Amino acid sequence: MAHRYGSVSVPLIAQQGQDDLLYHVGAYFQAVANAHAAAEWESVAPPTGALPITAVFTNDPRDTNFNDNKLPALFIWRSQETEFVDEAQDIRVMRGTLKCLWVPPALGKPEVLAKRWQFPWKLARVLDFYLERLRDPSYVVPGDPDPDAATMGSMIGDFAKFRKLRFNSVKPEPVSIDLVDAKRPPLIYDASLFELAVEEEIAWDLTQFDAFDGIDNTISVPPADLQTQPRILIDQDLD
Repeated sequence: MAHRYGSVSVPLIAQQGQDDLLYHVGAYFQAVANAHAAAEWESVAPPTGALPITAVFTNDPRDTNFNDNKLPALFIWRSQETEFVDEAQDIRVMRGTLKCLWVPPALGKPEVLAKRWQFPWKLARVLDFYLERLRDPSYVVPGDPDPDAATMGSMIGDFAKFRKLRFNSVKPEPVSIDLVDAKRPPLIYDASLFELAVEEEIAWDLTQFDAFDGIDNTISVPPADLQTQPRILIDQDLD
């Protein structure tokens, strides 16, 4: 075991790879959305057979290559604004914001857009509901040692390593994607932004500390000739 600060190992490991918070929260949201919101999405989406979240990406779609063949998709990343606080003498917490952008296909047909405009708010309620439950049978992490994982699902907090994760807001967030052909206007996607407050706590690996700070805590037994038998003092009448 190593020290952890939320989902980050300390000391840092070269090429640590995925951010466990983003990876597992994204996977959990995808699982519960496709398990518990697919019927609603099918009723308002075009007949493509796509699920509410077909792919998850751990970045802002405006910062990298964008593939509309993967839509609807969930993009999840950390806000750069963070706060460090001491909640108690031995509890150090980092508070920040997760941004989850749900991007559906850009159809442009007014009748379709009018039909599905409420879906992002319904989807947010589904995600918030199952985030409060912290587990669902649709989400099972391979190798989870929890004996209940196979039937009840994995505990999302055990793998995402957050102390607290709560929905804060939902709002429309149109996404403009520039095309390779500069002569063509950018594509506009009617996306929705979910913002969540996250807290991550320092988890110390106590096996790496000397609890006695260098003091010799060995308990030794004195030699037999130095051991004495306890004496029982009895009050006697001196008369």
